[in-house]
Amino acid sequence: MSRGFYTTYGAGASDVINTKYNKTQSSKISIFAWYYKNASGDNAEGTIIHQLANGVSGFNLSMNVSNSSMRLLQGASGGNNTYTWTVDTNKVWENVCVTYDSSSSANKPTVYINGSAVSVSATGTNTPGYNTNTIQIGNFANIETWDGMLAHIAYWNGVLLSAQDIQALASGTCPVLVRPDDLSLYMPLDGVSKPEIDIVNGCSGTITGTAFGVSEPPAQTIYEIPGFLETTPYLLRIAGSLAAEPINATLAIAGLEKFAGYLAPTAPANTAQIYASEMSEVHPGRISIADAMRGGLLGLSDTATAGLAAADAALYDVQIMETV
Repeated sequence: MSRGFYTTYGAGASDVINTKYNKTQSSKISIFAWYYKNASGDNAEGTIIHQLANGVSGFNLSMNVSNSSMRLLQGASGGNNTYTWTVDTNKVWENVCVTYDSSSSANKPTVYINGSAVSVSATGTNTPGYNTNTIQIGNFANIETWDGMLAHIAYWNGVLLSAQDIQALASGTCPVLVRPDDLSLYMPLDGVSKPEIDIVNGCSGTITGTAFGVSEPPAQTIYEIPGFLETTPYLLRIAGSLAAEPINATLAIAGLEKFAGYLAPTAPANTAQIYASEMSEVHPGRISIADAMRGGLLGLSDTATAGLAAADAALYDVQIMETV
């Protein structure tokens, strides 16, 4: 799902998620987030994610004193360097990806909104500074609270994502499948878990305020399946540590999605049945999980003959099982 911030979708101006990630920012970073913007936020500078020591070091991805402008601040000796770009004012789910090499003050970040590159303006050429502050989501200093909802916050410390990587993220690929060996932080923000889980580091983020998001971004594709037998029913199974939590799941075949429902604990073993024959003939398909899994990196098991590759058993604890 998602998590809501500020007065309309959250609890108020003090809403924030404190991650436990506090490693020094590299000169090369990439940030990805799904966001739903109600307005520009507290002080018109609503923050998505930051590690900023204002005017000194770190970064802040936030609104830019306007509902139609977003920015990346890079803390620097002598003041922040500010990079801005235009965003629309629609109250819809969108995604932003920023990839930035700050090794030279002459560099500007590359920014994509919904997979499309946007023009970036720069102010300041001060020498960037880096710190070990704990990364926060949804707020800066209790004066720049995000106004809306956030989901699937990902951070690659030391990596510049490629255009291909960014297109995959924008189209709904889960961040754990994009440069997974380099992924430094990934918080799905399911809105249910307390505390929220950092999937990469297997640790939790503490929550102040916020609320369960009333809507969610598009489903995150976690596994590609070569094809289905038209008449074979398959079970989408949620197990392990997920048994106590509902998962919003869909099965997509040839672009046609069938909602599997919230897979709360039911017999047998937390399952919901989806029939491929209800949607399409034999076509490539995918399993999509809107709520990223909780409790760390789990495993995808091949327990059927649906063309699954057993070698790919390192993603999620979701099983596609042929029924009899």
